[in-house]
Amino acid sequence: MEQGIWGRFGAFHPVVLFVYFASLLVLLIFQFHPVVALLGLSGGLPFLFIIKSGSKIKKMLLFYLLFFFVLTVTNLFFTHEGQTPLFYINDKPVTLESGIYGAVMAALLIAVLIWCQCMQVILTSDKILYLMGKSIPRTALVFTMSFRFLPLFLRQMKKIARAQKAMGLYAGDSVYDKAKGGVRILSSLIGWSLENAMDTACSMKARGYGIRGRNDFSLFRFRKSDALMLALILVLTGTVFLGIVRRDITFSCYPAVSTVSFTLPACTAYAAFGILTFLPFLTECRERIKWKHQKENIHDERVGDATGIFFLPGCKKTGA
Repeated sequence: MEQGIWGRFGAFHPVVLFVYFASLLVLLIFQFHPVVALLGLSGGLPFLFIIKSGSKIKKMLLFYLLFFFVLTVTNLFFTHEGQTPLFYINDKPVTLESGIYGAVMAALLIAVLIWCQCMQVILTSDKILYLMGKSIPRTALVFTMSFRFLPLFLRQMKKIARAQKAMGLYAGDSVYDKAKGGVRILSSLIGWSLENAMDTACSMKARGYGIRGRNDFSLFRFRKSDALMLALILVLTGTVFLGIVRRDITFSCYPAVSTVSFTLPACTAYAAFGILTFLPFLTECRERIKWKHQKENIHDERVGDATGIFFLPGCKKTGA
């Protein structure tokens, strides 16, 4: 798994993190609304920039833009519902409603993918084991092994490719030679993955994993800050669900595009969802500002000790 700088938000209790990502993903998946899609993207992208490296983010953004374009155009040309035709192809209308529907759906799917990537970095394998290890140990082990093996697969595939190049197995540049080399890499990778999975399962079994009554070592403690964050997440999620149940935030494209409601209950639901999506980013920014301020204080104290200038809390700088 990629090493990220997940700071304060990742330090919350696994239960808090699981409830947060589960609530957010459920809202993004089951609520079709352009404001929800926009807020999901606006909150997820800056948080992803913090916890992922910049070079990989650029490649992801290019993929997401291509995915958005392809999905929008596909729905535009293959769905002919709607009351506002833009033009006709073979006597079949290309409607405005189908284009808007494709754009909103693509934005929601991209937001879900972004938050899933954030969850993969924040909700690490040890936290998944803590959450599900006692109730469903086998499922928890499968999840953690899957998350762990994904980056291992990539690294092992590169090692196998370099080893085969060193052995001179890439003699030609033809399509046949490249396909044959790819099959060799895939065959070696499958054998390695099966052996690795078997070793991991045997190791966990030898350590007594999944046995009833076995105590698990854990560094996670549910603190007051976790309780406050969990309460805030539940209140914000409940506010959004209330707006959905009362149909304050509804949107439809067929047969005609409905207007986006900006009544007081709708704006309350939008604001709650916006705060929910920006919670990780705001938490990280607050922690980074706090850490920067502490580093400046440490630097001032060291300078003061070296020059004979001392700084007391709440006092101005005075010379020795």
